[in-house]
Amino acid sequence: MKKNYFIMSIGLGLLSSFGLSQNAYVTGNLKVKVEPNTLVYFGENLEMTSAVTADKVLENAGNIKIDGNFVNPSTTGANFLSTWDAGNVYGQVIINQSSTAQKLAMEKGKIDPSLFNWGQFALPFAYVDAQEAMQSLFGVNYSSNPERYFGSMMYWRNDDKPRWDQLTAADTNGQRRGLRPGEYVILNLANNDGNILPIMSDASTSKLAYKGTPTNAAYTMSFISDFYQTIGATWDDWKNKQNYYKEKYHTYMEDHLRDVNNDAANYAKFSYQFGNPYTSNIDLIDLPTSIPNLIGVFKFGNLDWSIDAGSSSTGGAAKKVTYDSGTGVWAGDAEALIARPFEPFVITLADENVSSFSFNDGMKTFSMASSGAGDVQSRVFSGVSFYQLGLQLFDNNDASTGNRVYVVATSNVSNGMSNHLESEYSDFKGRTGFYLAQEDAEGLPVAFSSRKMDINSINTDFENKPIPIFFNRAEGDNAVYHLKANLFFESIFNELAMEDGNYPDTNSFYFFDGAKDVMVPITTDFSYEISSAYNQENLFEVYWNVAGEDGELSLEDLNADATKIYNDKLNQTHKVRFNSKWTSADIKVYDVSGRSIKSFNNVKTQSDLDLNLYGRGVYIVRIKANTGEVYTQKIIK
Repeated sequence: MKKNYFIMSIGLGLLSSFGLSQNAYVTGNLKVKVEPNTLVYFGENLEMTSAVTADKVLENAGNIKIDGNFVNPSTTGANFLSTWDAGNVYGQVIINQSSTAQKLAMEKGKIDPSLFNWGQFALPFAYVDAQEAMQSLFGVNYSSNPERYFGSMMYWRNDDKPRWDQLTAADTNGQRRGLRPGEYVILNLANNDGNILPIMSDASTSKLAYKGTPTNAAYTMSFISDFYQTIGATWDDWKNKQNYYKEKYHTYMEDHLRDVNNDAANYAKFSYQFGNPYTSNIDLIDLPTSIPNLIGVFKFGNLDWSIDAGSSSTGGAAKKVTYDSGTGVWAGDAEALIARPFEPFVITLADENVSSFSFNDGMKTFSMASSGAGDVQSRVFSGVSFYQLGLQLFDNNDASTGNRVYVVATSNVSNGMSNHLESEYSDFKGRTGFYLAQEDAEGLPVAFSSRKMDINSINTDFENKPIPIFFNRAEGDNAVYHLKANLFFESIFNELAMEDGNYPDTNSFYFFDGAKDVMVPITTDFSYEISSAYNQENLFEVYWNVAGEDGELSLEDLNADATKIYNDKLNQTHKVRFNSKWTSADIKVYDVSGRSIKSFNNVKTQSDLDLNLYGRGVYIVRIKANTGEVYTQKIIK
């Protein structure tokens, strides 16, 4: 049964027919343009006629789906061009995996050699050999320089020992000829010997038109069989071992999810690099179906940022999602599940118990967002609670710095311990921005951390306790920044709208600034200034749910082993009952704007403390004990 699509208006040159049931022809050289945000569907074949000789006869800035064959007698494919514009507005084509296809062209923004010595790349086209690839992509000859790192391209090996391999210009004596659909390719931008640097350095244009035959078929991708199981027990056991080219593994291998100090047995293991093989986006949401031991997907970013120039990007900041196979829950940035044409990505597994997965029609999509939103309700019914806070840092011109972290509150994880939803901030380095650290299981503040995390997951029972968040300022950086929030409910595919304000079930995250002595709820319009004075690493905390039944606890809710604030209804006041193991505590009371309005210092904890809150309103109380423990609670009076 054919799928029916709504066909929006397009600027037509001459189409002999278009629709759902018959062949369509683009005839002559009269221009045809598919506008952005437009879908054109061909239920049968689409044919460019032999009379077409001009470039860009069919200009596609929108989406074209072809269920039949794509026929084009052009020797270059330049007569069918999917365009690309700044802001990543680009044309896409989906051709059925069982159909045949001939050449077309796709534009893409150039890779800046001043930012990258090797440009990441994925090929949506099929080529006989690397020489044809270079001619079709760049119009120059392939350089198979025998000296390591001086050839035009290299590809990542997933089916052997992990390494970058050189390509040969042609298939010789049955040897591997290099480029295959789904491979992660890097382009030599380090020197002129690779013949690509001069093209990427040409200032006369910001984009290139790549030509080739679409690789629209289904492809099976294989993993290494047992390399990681045999190379060494921990990172220290094998990081100095050498690959085929006498390169030590630690010189080029890294881990985007795990920290070597926290998980040395798995660090840099079970990560495989691939590239989108299609002329459309692909959605990786169904990877766990074929890869049940998946724990994450990572996409490198092409973001360069400076105080003076702001952000300059052809691909955005690095993006990442993590996955818990036990609950089916994703965490992090859902954008990581959409791989665009020419875009590579990395998948990380828990072990080597899976040998392959397939690229196929089910992955192809025109959407810029993953289809995962469709399974939100199934998670609600399965009883998996999920709340995610995303924090992003912007400069004073409201341009993203690329710095983002995520705090997740969910069920079925243990507090104070690593789990599959969490990950390391592998590319943080010495940048200006925030990073996270593992929370203390007992609720003690974490003053410093050897780990830098970008996703931290707590159990929903970790209420009223500090979740550490650290700010680092790069040397010489005196800029002003703003921290903004994104809130996700039930799934990373379900972001709250600005008008939602906060979670619909009264749950909330809170932000604490120790330097300014401010505690505020994090809502959808949260924006917090990070002035040039902030240059320390331990001034901030995030809290999950500083509420205990809206502060209306009675004496029956209290026990000697926990600090709680209760409503003394007889005396019409709110009091603090302290943990019996404490001897003293400091108490701060904040109003709904986050401002500190009351302080009690070095209070003896043997008896209850009257907070003396006389006015009606919403208050937040933060209590820090002599033991270092911190307790917070909201009061509605």
